[in-house]
Amino acid sequence: MKTYCSSFIIMIAFLANLDAQEFEFPIYFEDHFGAKDTIVFGYDADATVGVDESFGELNIKGEPLSGLDVRVVDYNYNDLSCNIYDNTDYSTFHLKRQIVPGNCDDPLFPAFALIIEHHRFPLTIRWDNNIFPETCSEGPVLTDWHPGLWFDATCANVQGVAIMSLVDSIVFSSTPAVGMVTSDMDTVSYLFFNFMDLLD
Repeated sequence: MKTYCSSFIIMIAFLANLDAQEFEFPIYFEDHFGAKDTIVFGYDADATVGVDESFGELNIKGEPLSGLDVRVVDYNYNDLSCNIYDNTDYSTFHLKRQIVPGNCDDPLFPAFALIIEHHRFPLTIRWDNNIFPETCSEGPVLTDWHPGLWFDATCANVQGVAIMSLVDSIVFSSTPAVGMVTSDMDTVSYLFFNFMDLLD
């Protein structure tokens, strides 16, 4: 009995130390095998673009991908190209949950890449499009369109751009053109997410 009480007290203390973020929402993934996974995005004025343990973020880079295992990674998209396959994993973190700095006066939140194993496509992605605050993030974007080319040019092989407050799902029927080989030698494809508000 004492062991259970001690564990419960430790768990409550851990949860009490986590920061409650301004806004967060889950994104649900299902591959053509029927496997499912979920990641969480959110924002808060006190968050960083790195790993914030106080917001429940845990860096799992180095753990092999298992099943449908969607991860948020930091990604330098300054190399303007429609077809990028990096043989080097330049990311410093892999997360299942990413809370970023909140600044509703700035229409460009940081863009993040999501990695998904190459063979997991076609991929269906769903979310609740009724939850976005009216005062901020009215048009979050989920796409396979390389962020370095947003607003400049699109690529012929872009499958889709979802403005997430207008629709509640998107299907990527084939493997996106942009991807990498991770440090664990997994071949992954990128999708990109941003809290960018395209409706203002």
